[in-house]
Amino acid sequence: MTYIDVDDNNETYFDIDGVVYTYAMGKEQTGGSSWNPTYRYFHVDVNGNETTDPTKYAYELIAVPGGMTNVKLHDNTRTIAQCAFDGCENIKELTIPSTVVT
Repeated sequence: MTYIDVDDNNETYFDIDGVVYTYAMGKEQTGGSSWNPTYRYFHVDVNGNETTDPTKYAYELIAVPGGMTNVKLHDNTRTIAQCAFDGCENIKELTIPSTVVT
């Protein structure tokens, strides 16, 4: 597989140039107890700051197709999921932007 096409109606995942992303989120405890905390989730920008501007949302890389040979991650990428590169034995060139922190 060299390209993943995510349906435009998918509200969780999206693709850019055949690579799958989701939005990076922040989380803060808003109440509850140490045994049963409650949290508030929010969008972050590439610097980890809360934002409500969709043009500044940071991305989390979810999956790279195993057949790709050249991969350039989007400039809004902040995090890479643990198994995002599973099966990617053909990559010859990988460009990771400086915005990636994990």
